[in-house]
Amino acid sequence: MRTVTITVTDEFGNVTNDPQKHTYQLDLETKGFNGIEEAVIKFKNQMLPELQGQLLEEEQEEFIKKKPSSLRCNGKAPITIKTLNGPFPFNNQRFLEDNCDQTSHTYLDLTNQFENGNVSEGLKEFSTYYANRLSYKEVEELVERTSGKKQLSDQSVQNTVVDKALEVSKQVESEAKKVLDDDSLELPEINEEVDVYNADTKEVLILVDGIGVKKQSESRVSSKTASLDTESDSEKARSRVNSNIVLLEKKAGDFEYITSAIDNEGEELLPLSDIVKSKVIKEYGNDEEPVNVVAISDGAKDIRSLLMNVFGIVIVIILDWYHLCKKVREFMSMIARNKPEKAEHIEFLLYHLWHGKTQEVLDYLNTKVKAKNKEKLQGLIGYIEKHQEEIIDYDRRKKAGKEVGLESEEDADNQSPSIVQAFKKADSVENASDNAVKRCQKDKEASLNQERQDIDSDVHNQSSCSVQGVKKVVGSGRVEKACDSVIGKRQKHKAMSWSTVGSRSLAILKVVELNHRWLNIWFPPIAANDLQRAANDPCEFSELELAA
Repeated sequence: MRTVTITVTDEFGNVTNDPQKHTYQLDLETKGFNGIEEAVIKFKNQMLPELQGQLLEEEQEEFIKKKPSSLRCNGKAPITIKTLNGPFPFNNQRFLEDNCDQTSHTYLDLTNQFENGNVSEGLKEFSTYYANRLSYKEVEELVERTSGKKQLSDQSVQNTVVDKALEVSKQVESEAKKVLDDDSLELPEINEEVDVYNADTKEVLILVDGIGVKKQSESRVSSKTASLDTESDSEKARSRVNSNIVLLEKKAGDFEYITSAIDNEGEELLPLSDIVKSKVIKEYGNDEEPVNVVAISDGAKDIRSLLMNVFGIVIVIILDWYHLCKKVREFMSMIARNKPEKAEHIEFLLYHLWHGKTQEVLDYLNTKVKAKNKEKLQGLIGYIEKHQEEIIDYDRRKKAGKEVGLESEEDADNQSPSIVQAFKKADSVENASDNAVKRCQKDKEASLNQERQDIDSDVHNQSSCSVQGVKKVVGSGRVEKACDSVIGKRQKHKAMSWSTVGSRSLAILKVVELNHRWLNIWFPPIAANDLQRAANDPCEFSELELAA
């Protein structure tokens, strides 16, 4: 049996603990490294909490020596403090004020430690970090596995997530109002017209999309019972928690993730448009030249309203190619009479839409498509007409090295077939009977082959290019990936349902993490120190590490 004795000394070399009380047995009866590792883990789980407790007691004794004369000691309250290294008992000193016998304080209260329960910030940070990767129950088990003791329940982890998200929301609200209320700050001048095909035009991209997850039923009826009910569209909308995600391109070329700040019920503390507007002002408010803002989004009306509220004018909007393809596929699934016709129609439509030829598409839909559902056909025609000005020549813009909103590889794996697959499938379809397709077949053959290579390259490579010094992202499906990263990966799984505040709280914390501000909200002094070190030696930190 081996023993380990812990001796703690101060800066002068004086021993500050009783080594006899900090002697630990190492059980090394099992030979080999596995036995050594098991013995050291047991030693760590016993020693580290006790060491933390001793150091905190020393700080408490120092506080008592230097306390204000108006405070007098009034016994100690035994508590258990939970930490990432394990829990430990602590006798929390109580104090009374001389002039008010009814007012009681404790050492931890007076030093602003453990404000929301006796749980360390390290343990809270650890649990909330993994709450966006694992279920709350799995986080509970991970904490127990890591610290050697069961300390948090799944409900307490969820409560910590919500509390931190509310704290972040108040900070976001305060920062946004501070910018918006400052009369010396204002939006930069925005160009209402932008040459979206000019490789030399510097653009500021703003990407917006929404994502919804199943809303938790207040009555918690069984899924089997719920499936028997017939829901209207409005009822279905109410049964989902919807969130908007905004990506704003910054001067450095990276993107800032933005989502709503929330109150205790999960509702917006202030409009998302106000938060986005404050970010635009902060980033571009000092620009002397007009800013070329280009929004890439789907066809949602609420997103158009958000952009109008931010900029006060109708800015240049490009209909996201990913959503356009998705809409065409969805409509054609209900319009086409059979699979060969569906593939044939999709091939024609996607090719012409990729080149911005909306009139050819409308003519084709009105004259060449024999629909099994005429109402859905009129719906697709109406959709193309409504967004005709936002459907651009995606091929031309892409060749200029600019964002068009293509699918990412991950999206292609998880969603319906990509345009690449649609083109390939269409090649096997016999088009000889369709004169419209015949007329364009020869002209487009060479172009289609090149597009397959170009688009496939975009789908499978998150690439970028630099055109005469102007760096532009090439078709990355960035906002779709953002929605998936912020909400989809964690919250969109079978049998999962969410409260409004629960879903949006996780989203807020994920946005903080993706913006590389995780350390700032948990350990500001550490984050500030890292930033200072990076400023002093830029080579030391190419990117600040996230807390794990």
